[in-house]
Amino acid sequence: KPRDSSFEIRPKTFAVMALPGFARPYLRGMVTEVKSSAPKLLGKFPGMYAAPAHSSKDAVVKKIAELFEERGASRYDSFSSQSEHARMTAFMAMRHGARPSVVAAAFLHDVGHLLLDEHAGRTDFLLTDKCHEEVGHKFLCRSGFPDEVTELVRLHVDAKRYLCATDPTYFANLSQASKQSLALQGGPFSAEAASSWKSFPNSLAAAVLRRWEDEGKRLWEMGAVREEDLPSVPTLLLTTRSIL
Repeated sequence: KPRDSSFEIRPKTFAVMALPGFARPYLRGMVTEVKSSAPKLLGKFPGMYAAPAHSSKDAVVKKIAELFEERGASRYDSFSSQSEHARMTAFMAMRHGARPSVVAAAFLHDVGHLLLDEHAGRTDFLLTDKCHEEVGHKFLCRSGFPDEVTELVRLHVDAKRYLCATDPTYFANLSQASKQSLALQGGPFSAEAASSWKSFPNSLAAAVLRRWEDEGKRLWEMGAVREEDLPSVPTLLLTTRSIL
């Protein structure tokens, strides 16, 4: 089911639900976010996936490596594994000359899917919005990543909603799974919501990263990029460690 209508004021950002009939009140200049009533799933994960605060760099990298080793072969889109998608998005960031923190954000943007074990092989796949961006954001914050990584992860879903609202061609070029999840995530922003969202810190950087992600999906599906072109998971883990 789509995200519900319970409101929560969040002082750090960022999103406005653009569902018909919902008010979008403002409080001290901050936009109200429609927050899912989904349970706080991160606390329910097996211990190896709930990163303790102040984890050492090596422990954090080990946890991420385990996620990719154990769950990276699963598929969200039919044409790529989750590991391939993470590597492809990082490849796109590197191709555009992004700094290491943005490459790390590109690599880890869907870590919430891995934490949730959310993939197309499950019977409950895309029946509800599991808020993977929030789960990934919380995990990365607790692991000690800087805002320039964690906020891009948090915002990449709303970036899709923003781009679908502001670029008339964008929705048509999404993968089928991304189109399905968009409906659960609240659909495209309204014009008012899009205008508000883009004014927040890191929002436009998240939109750029989102474009790289979706362009990367198309290139991978077309076969325009080969497996051997992609950075390896170990290489990306070294990049990730360097910005902790």
